[in-house]
Order: sequence, then C-alpha cells, then structure tokens
Amino acid sequence: MDTLLTDASIDLLWQTLDALHLPAFFTNRDLVITDCNTTVTTKLFFRKDEILGSRINNIVISPTINPSLLTSDIHVFDGRCMGKDREVFPAKITIVSRKDGFTVVIEDISNILKIAHRATQRRREINTYNELSRILSESTSLEELTKSVIDGLVNTLEVDAAWIYLVEDDSQELKLCCFKGMKEEIFKDARSLKPYECFIGRVLKSGRSLLVKDAQNDPRITHIKLSGTGFRSIAGVPLKVKSLDNIGWKVVGVLGVGKHEPESFTSLDMQFLSTVGNHLGVAIENAPFAFLTVVFSLLEERGFVDAVFL
Repeated sequence: MDTLLTDASIDLLWQTLDALHLPAFFTNRDLVITDCNTTVTTKLFFRKDEILGSRINNIVISPTINPSLLTSDIHVFDGRCMGKDREVFPAKITIVSRKDGFTVVIEDISNILKIAHRATQRRREINTYNELSRILSESTSLEELTKSVIDGLVNTLEVDAAWIYLVEDDSQELKLCCFKGMKEEIFKDARSLKPYECFIGRVLKSGRSLLVKDAQNDPRITHIKLSGTGFRSIAGVPLKVKSLDNIGWKVVGVLGVGKHEPESFTSLDMQFLSTVGNHLGVAIENAPFAFLTVVFSLLEERGFVDAVFL
C-alpha cells in the first residue's frame, strides 16, 4: 500500500482497534516501533514512551519477523507474543504494509484455543466412553476386559501408552496385568510392586491420582525404565470400587497412561481419567461374575441346568 495515513485516519484507526481491544503498532521499514494505540498499555502494560524505538520482535517473540520477507501487502500468521509482565501468549498477528513502514495488529487467541481444546477433549471423552461401554458390555473375562480397555484408551484418548496393574488379594502387591505402547523391558524390574514402590505404588497407597509432568527427571519414577523412551508426561489413577460397608473405597488396581510431550495432561484430563478408573474398577471387581453369567448361560442353553440365578 503506497498511501500515507493522515492524522485523522490514524486517530480513527487507533480508536477502532482500541474499541476491539487489539494492541496495534506502527513501525518503520526496519520494524522499529514508531507509534502505538492505547490498548498496548492496557493489554501489554507497556507505556507508549518506553515502547517507542523498540523493535517489534521484542513483542512478537515467535516467529522472528524479517522485513525482507514481508513482500505482500498483508501478512496474517499465528505466533507468540510477550507483554511487559513477561507473560507469553498465543496470538494471531496481522502485518499490513504501508509506504513508510508497517502496521502490526496483535490478537490474543488464548481463549479461542482453550475453547477449541475443550471441544476436542469433549469429543475424545465421548468417543472413549462409547468405546468403554462397548468393551464392558462385550468382555467375558478379566484378561479380555483389561486388554480391550488398554487398546481403547490408546486409540480414543490419544495417549502414547497405557498399562494396568492389579492388586493381588493375598499379598496386596501390584502385579502388571497388561500394557500397550511401551516395550516389555521397561517393566523388567516393575512386574511386581509393593504399595509404596514407584509412583504406581504411591497411587495404590494413597488412593489418589498422581501426575508426573517430567518423567525423565522425577525422583518418584523408579523401577520402570523410562530413560531413552521419550515418555515425559505420566498419569496414574486408582481403580476403585465402593467397600462392602459402603463407607470407604477399595483400590483394586492402577491405570497408567503416558505421553511423549511434557506437561500434556490437564486437570480436566485427570478428572476424566479418574472417572474412567472408577468405572473400570467396578468392571474388574465384577468380571468374575460376568464370566460366571456366560458359563451358566451356556449350560442353560445346552440343558445342563434349568435356570440361572445370580
């Protein structure tokens, strides 16, 4: 664009962008800031007098903007910006070419991304619930149930790995039941765990979910060999059922999931995994009865028994 903005048009532009709560800057051709609107102060906390003369790349920290690459009249792209408080946020950045420089407009898209993330998460949860409902209704043995659940979680919840430990009634130790997405040697020293061993045992001991944001450096990660595997985020949730007295909870196992990305499990993810753990705990506790139902039904069909009462 070869036209120069008049003072009146500049005032109108700033007023419009201020009304939209969008920080905006004028820069010269070298991307040095020459002017800005009031929203730069209210949103990014920079006073006008301290931001003039700075480069726009001090605000738009990624990607690095190179003037030689701004060959079109308008460029729109996603990036990351930073205010005076050093808080970094995702943004949609619009750069409009002028005869004497550029106009740079920043839109904070944090809330938009959060809404999109929650919608994606909700879709995954619905898919996972549907898959688990199918598995719980069709499985006739504990082995089939746990293996199918692991497969379903990895496929629908979009985790990189999952595993289940079950509590042995006699020893009260955790025994590895099944896993997917991890090599067997990872569990070489963790096929059997005491209630206090490793983060998995801590989940059993406390009866609470546990999140490990950086599994490669967390001292609670013992016994399972994660070095060199690429797994960074790990979550463990107890598989719980109501005690017979209906007062407390009984933990029958531990469900674990892992991702390669660090800090990738949110509080909403943990809430959902805990809900899955409760449903799975009930299914595991009732698995022997489900198996007996199938056996007696077959016996009834073949005339060996007259009726089935469970």
